[in-house]
Amino acid sequence: MDNFIDPQDGRLDGSQFILDNAVGFLPVPLTVTDPAVGVGGGAALLFFHESEERKQKRLAGEEVKDIPASTSGLMALGTNNGSHLYGGFHSGNWMNDRIRYLAAYSVPNSISSSILWQNQHQWT
Repeated sequence: MDNFIDPQDGRLDGSQFILDNAVGFLPVPLTVTDPAVGVGGGAALLFFHESEERKQKRLAGEEVKDIPASTSGLMALGTNNGSHLYGGFHSGNWMNDRIRYLAAYSVPNSISSSILWQNQHQWT
């Protein structure tokens, strides 16, 4: 339980646990409440993994809070009007965290927007 207590203020804090155990999956529920596309939901599955540089520092007993773990993820969502979105991403770092990058790709299967159609209809 000591991993969940901040040594500075004694309060509940999970950041050190995450830094020391930066490998694993995290499911994240997603909700959509937008009048343009309807209501719906989906899920994202995140995978946290370490770079070799970060792992070597951590195993040597050095502090690793200055080097974030890399994160990869997949997501999918859908709404009640038939809109769907699928995608994935990766966030990482190179050269001992001197270069950070984020790459993402998404595919909107079909975005059905009643507000856009109404606005287009009003302009004609």
